[in-house]
Amino acid sequence: MPPTFPPVRWIHPHGDWPSFSPDGKQVVFWLDGALYVVDSDGKNFHLLYPHKGTPDVGATRPDWSWNHDRIAFTVNGRETWTVHPDGSGAALYCRVPIGWNLLYPSWYRDLEALAAVGYNPCNTQAEIFKLTPDSAEVLTRSPHPVAGRPSVSPDGARIAFAGNEGEYDQVQNQIWIVKPPAPAFRLEPGKDLSAIQGRSPNWSPEGNLIVFESTRPAAKPPGSPMAIWIIKSDGTDAHPVTDSAQFGASHPEWSRQQTQIVFAARGKGIGILEI
Repeated sequence: MPPTFPPVRWIHPHGDWPSFSPDGKQVVFWLDGALYVVDSDGKNFHLLYPHKGTPDVGATRPDWSWNHDRIAFTVNGRETWTVHPDGSGAALYCRVPIGWNLLYPSWYRDLEALAAVGYNPCNTQAEIFKLTPDSAEVLTRSPHPVAGRPSVSPDGARIAFAGNEGEYDQVQNQIWIVKPPAPAFRLEPGKDLSAIQGRSPNWSPEGNLIVFESTRPAAKPPGSPMAIWIIKSDGTDAHPVTDSAQFGASHPEWSRQQTQIVFAARGKGIGILEI
Protein backbone atom coordinates (compact mmCIF):
# COMPACT_ATOMS: atom_id res chain seq x y z
CA MET A 1 0.00 0.00 0.00
CA PRO A 2 1.22 3.55 -0.69
CA PRO A 3 2.17 5.54 2.41
CA THR A 4 -0.41 7.80 4.02
CA PHE A 5 0.57 11.31 5.03
CA PRO A 6 -0.93 13.61 7.65
CA PRO A 7 -3.27 16.27 6.24
CA VAL A 8 -1.96 19.80 5.73
CA ARG A 9 -3.72 22.88 7.11
CA TRP A 10 -2.83 25.81 4.86
CA ILE A 11 -2.78 29.05 6.86
CA HIS A 12 -1.59 31.57 4.25
CA PRO A 13 -1.36 31.29 0.45
CA HIS A 14 2.10 32.86 0.14
CA GLY A 15 5.38 33.09 2.05
CA ASP A 16 8.50 31.24 3.14
CA TRP A 17 10.78 30.56 6.14
CA PRO A 18 8.04 30.09 8.77
CA SER A 19 8.71 29.85 12.51
CA PHE A 20 6.32 29.04 15.38
CA SER A 21 5.80 31.18 18.46
CA PRO A 22 6.69 29.29 21.67
CA ASP A 23 3.04 28.59 22.45
CA GLY A 24 2.36 27.33 18.90
CA LYS A 25 -0.46 29.85 18.41
CA GLN A 26 1.29 32.10 15.87
CA VAL A 27 3.68 31.81 12.95
CA VAL A 28 6.13 34.43 11.72
CA PHE A 29 7.25 34.18 8.10
CA TRP A 30 8.76 36.05 5.17
CA LEU A 31 6.73 37.58 2.35
CA ASP A 32 7.92 40.10 -0.26
CA GLY A 33 10.92 41.37 1.69
CA ALA A 34 9.18 41.74 5.05
CA LEU A 35 8.18 39.67 8.10
CA TYR A 36 4.53 38.90 8.81
CA VAL A 37 2.70 37.12 11.63
CA VAL A 38 -0.46 35.02 11.35
CA ASP A 39 -2.34 32.91 13.87
CA SER A 40 -1.88 29.18 13.42
CA ASP A 41 -5.54 28.96 12.37
CA GLY A 42 -4.89 31.42 9.52
CA LYS A 43 -6.47 34.47 11.18
CA ASN A 44 -5.05 37.88 12.17
CA PHE A 45 -2.48 38.16 9.38
CA HIS A 46 -0.44 41.34 9.88
CA LEU A 47 2.88 43.02 9.09
CA LEU A 48 5.58 42.66 11.74
CA TYR A 49 8.66 44.38 10.31
CA PRO A 50 9.71 46.68 8.70
CA HIS A 51 6.90 49.12 9.37
CA LYS A 52 5.32 50.99 6.50
CA GLY A 53 7.27 54.13 5.70
CA THR A 54 10.57 52.82 7.11
CA PRO A 55 13.54 51.99 4.86
CA ASP A 56 13.46 48.69 3.00
CA VAL A 57 15.73 46.34 4.97
CA GLY A 58 15.03 43.03 3.23
CA ALA A 59 14.00 41.08 6.36
CA THR A 60 14.08 37.28 5.90
CA ARG A 61 14.63 33.92 7.65
CA PRO A 62 13.00 34.56 11.07
CA ASP A 63 13.47 32.34 14.14
CA TRP A 64 11.21 32.87 17.18
CA SER A 65 12.97 32.63 20.55
CA TRP A 66 12.03 30.15 23.27
CA ASN A 67 10.58 32.82 25.60
CA HIS A 68 8.31 34.62 23.08
CA ASP A 69 10.12 37.94 23.61
CA ARG A 70 12.35 38.12 20.51
CA ILE A 71 12.48 37.06 16.89
CA ALA A 72 15.87 36.78 15.18
CA PHE A 73 16.08 37.35 11.44
CA THR A 74 18.40 38.16 8.55
CA VAL A 75 18.66 41.69 7.15
CA ASN A 76 19.74 42.38 3.57
CA GLY A 77 21.24 38.90 3.25
CA ARG A 78 24.11 39.88 5.52
CA GLU A 79 23.27 40.85 9.11
CA THR A 80 21.53 39.16 12.05
CA TRP A 81 18.93 41.32 13.82
CA THR A 82 16.26 40.80 16.47
CA VAL A 83 12.81 42.35 16.96
CA HIS A 84 10.06 42.04 19.56
CA PRO A 85 6.86 40.21 18.54
CA ASP A 86 4.95 43.51 18.55
CA GLY A 87 7.35 44.90 15.92
CA SER A 88 9.25 47.19 18.28
CA GLY A 89 12.92 47.26 19.22
CA ALA A 90 14.43 46.09 15.92
CA ALA A 91 18.21 46.18 16.25
CA LEU A 92 21.43 44.59 15.05
CA TYR A 93 22.22 41.55 17.20
CA CYS A 94 25.99 41.47 16.73
CA ARG A 95 28.77 42.93 14.63
CA VAL A 96 29.27 41.08 11.37
CA PRO A 97 32.75 39.53 11.11
CA ILE A 98 34.70 41.11 8.26
CA GLY A 99 34.33 39.10 5.05
CA TRP A 100 31.16 37.22 6.05
CA ASN A 101 27.41 37.42 5.47
CA LEU A 102 25.40 35.92 8.34
CA LEU A 103 22.10 34.16 7.54
CA TYR A 104 19.63 31.70 9.08
CA PRO A 105 19.82 32.53 12.81
CA SER A 106 18.84 29.79 15.27
CA TRP A 107 18.37 30.48 18.98
CA TYR A 108 20.09 28.60 21.76
CA ARG A 109 17.46 27.63 24.29
CA ASP A 110 19.04 29.74 27.05
CA LEU A 111 18.81 32.78 24.71
CA GLU A 112 22.43 33.64 25.45
CA ALA A 113 23.53 33.04 21.83
CA LEU A 114 22.48 32.36 18.26
CA ALA A 115 23.87 29.99 15.67
CA ALA A 116 24.01 31.24 12.09
CA VAL A 117 25.67 30.28 8.83
CA GLY A 118 28.29 32.67 7.49
CA TYR A 119 28.97 32.88 3.76
CA ASN A 120 31.91 34.63 2.17
CA PRO A 121 30.95 37.09 -0.62
CA CYS A 122 31.67 34.53 -3.37
CA ASN A 123 29.63 31.75 -1.70
CA THR A 124 32.66 29.48 -1.92
CA GLN A 125 33.12 29.16 1.84
CA ALA A 126 30.44 28.74 4.49
CA GLU A 127 30.83 28.13 8.23
CA ILE A 128 28.57 27.71 11.26
CA PHE A 129 29.06 30.53 13.77
CA LYS A 130 28.04 30.82 17.40
CA LEU A 131 27.06 34.44 17.91
CA THR A 132 26.65 36.62 20.97
CA PRO A 133 26.27 40.40 20.95
CA ASP A 134 30.01 40.61 21.64
CA SER A 135 31.53 37.63 19.82
CA ALA A 136 31.44 35.37 16.75
CA GLU A 137 32.97 31.89 17.19
CA VAL A 138 33.57 29.70 14.14
CA LEU A 139 32.41 26.09 14.77
CA THR A 140 33.11 24.42 11.40
CA ARG A 141 35.90 24.51 8.82
CA SER A 142 35.22 24.59 5.09
CA PRO A 143 35.49 22.57 2.91
CA HIS A 144 34.97 19.73 5.45
CA PRO A 145 32.11 20.55 5.13
CA VAL A 146 30.75 23.69 3.50
CA ALA A 147 27.84 24.60 5.79
CA GLY A 148 24.20 25.65 5.38
CA ARG A 149 21.19 26.45 7.56
CA PRO A 150 21.74 25.45 11.24
CA SER A 151 19.48 24.36 14.09
CA VAL A 152 20.64 24.22 17.73
CA SER A 153 19.72 21.14 19.79
CA PRO A 154 17.56 21.77 22.89
CA ASP A 155 20.51 21.11 25.22
CA GLY A 156 22.71 23.52 23.26
CA ALA A 157 25.48 20.95 22.85
CA ARG A 158 24.99 20.14 19.15
CA ILE A 159 24.02 21.90 15.96
CA ALA A 160 22.41 20.19 12.98
CA PHE A 161 23.02 21.87 9.64
CA ALA A 162 22.89 21.37 5.90
CA GLY A 163 26.31 20.77 4.37
CA ASN A 164 28.47 19.02 1.81
CA GLU A 165 32.12 18.17 1.40
CA GLY A 166 34.19 20.24 -1.00
CA GLU A 167 32.57 22.75 -3.33
CA TYR A 168 29.44 24.55 -2.17
CA ASP A 169 26.35 22.90 -3.71
CA GLN A 170 22.98 23.25 -1.97
CA VAL A 171 21.19 20.56 -3.95
CA GLN A 172 23.81 18.00 -2.87
CA ASN A 173 23.50 18.83 0.84
CA GLN A 174 23.27 16.21 3.56
CA ILE A 175 22.44 16.66 7.25
CA TRP A 176 25.55 17.22 9.37
CA ILE A 177 26.08 17.52 13.13
CA VAL A 178 28.73 19.50 14.97
CA LYS A 179 29.35 19.15 18.70
CA PRO A 180 32.08 21.69 19.47
CA PRO A 181 35.00 21.45 19.77
CA ALA A 182 34.86 18.14 17.83
CA PRO A 183 34.75 18.26 14.01
CA ALA A 184 31.45 17.99 12.16
CA PHE A 185 30.18 14.64 10.90
CA ARG A 186 27.38 13.44 8.62
CA LEU A 187 24.26 12.26 10.42
CA GLU A 188 23.74 9.43 7.91
CA PRO A 189 26.50 7.26 6.42
CA GLY A 190 26.57 6.15 2.79
CA LYS A 191 28.32 6.73 -0.52
CA ASP A 192 25.19 7.47 -2.56
CA LEU A 193 24.68 11.10 -1.62
CA SER A 194 21.38 11.33 -3.51
CA ALA A 195 19.97 8.69 -1.16
CA ILE A 196 20.81 10.77 1.91
CA GLN A 197 20.23 14.24 0.45
CA GLY A 198 18.80 16.68 2.98
CA ARG A 199 18.64 20.39 3.79
CA SER A 200 17.23 22.87 6.30
CA PRO A 201 17.18 20.64 9.42
CA ASN A 202 15.28 21.62 12.54
CA TRP A 203 15.79 19.89 15.89
CA SER A 204 12.70 18.80 17.81
CA PRO A 205 12.17 20.36 21.27
CA GLU A 206 12.56 16.97 22.99
CA GLY A 207 15.83 16.39 21.14
CA ASN A 208 14.90 12.98 19.73
CA LEU A 209 13.95 13.95 16.16
CA ILE A 210 15.09 16.20 13.32
CA VAL A 211 12.80 17.41 10.56
CA PHE A 212 14.28 18.42 7.20
CA GLU A 213 13.57 18.84 3.49
CA SER A 214 14.83 16.34 0.93
CA THR A 215 14.66 15.27 -2.71
CA ARG A 216 15.22 11.61 -1.74
CA PRO A 217 14.80 9.04 -3.17
CA ALA A 218 15.37 10.90 -6.47
CA ALA A 219 18.55 9.69 -8.18
CA LYS A 220 19.44 13.18 -9.43
CA PRO A 221 18.47 15.86 -6.88
CA PRO A 222 18.81 19.00 -9.06
CA GLY A 223 15.31 19.98 -10.17
CA SER A 224 13.63 17.24 -8.14
CA PRO A 225 10.73 18.29 -5.88
CA MET A 226 11.35 18.21 -2.14
CA ALA A 227 9.31 16.61 0.62
CA ILE A 228 9.39 17.02 4.39
CA TRP A 229 11.16 14.16 6.18
CA ILE A 230 11.70 13.21 9.83
CA ILE A 231 14.70 11.30 11.15
CA LYS A 232 15.74 10.24 14.64
CA SER A 233 18.57 12.34 16.01
CA ASP A 234 20.82 9.25 16.01
CA GLY A 235 20.50 9.08 12.20
CA THR A 236 18.01 6.21 11.93
CA ASP A 237 14.43 5.72 10.74
CA ALA A 238 14.22 8.49 8.12
CA HIS A 239 10.74 8.74 6.60
CA PRO A 240 8.69 11.32 4.67
CA VAL A 241 5.63 13.10 6.08
CA THR A 242 4.61 14.89 2.86
CA ASP A 243 4.28 13.69 -0.71
CA SER A 244 6.62 15.44 -3.14
CA ALA A 245 4.29 14.46 -6.01
CA GLN A 246 1.61 16.77 -4.59
CA PHE A 247 3.76 19.81 -3.79
CA GLY A 248 7.39 20.76 -3.22
CA ALA A 249 7.98 21.62 0.44
CA SER A 250 10.78 23.41 2.27
CA HIS A 251 12.03 25.04 5.49
CA PRO A 252 10.16 22.95 8.10
CA GLU A 253 10.14 23.76 11.81
CA TRP A 254 8.74 21.98 14.88
CA SER A 255 6.34 23.61 17.29
CA ARG A 256 7.73 23.78 20.83
CA GLN A 257 5.06 21.27 21.85
CA GLN A 258 6.46 18.84 19.20
CA THR A 259 2.93 18.23 17.93
CA GLN A 260 3.05 20.30 14.74
CA ILE A 261 5.42 21.12 11.88
CA VAL A 262 5.13 24.34 9.90
CA PHE A 263 6.67 24.62 6.43
CA ALA A 264 6.53 26.46 3.11
CA ALA A 265 5.39 24.95 -0.19
CA ARG A 266 5.79 26.30 -3.69
CA GLY A 267 2.44 27.48 -5.02
CA LYS A 268 0.71 26.63 -1.73
CA GLY A 269 2.12 29.03 0.86
CA ILE A 270 2.48 28.24 4.56
CA GLY A 271 1.18 24.91 5.83
CA ILE A 272 0.99 23.06 9.15
CA LEU A 273 1.13 19.31 9.75
CA GLU A 274 -0.25 17.69 12.89
CA ILE A 275 2.32 15.09 14.06
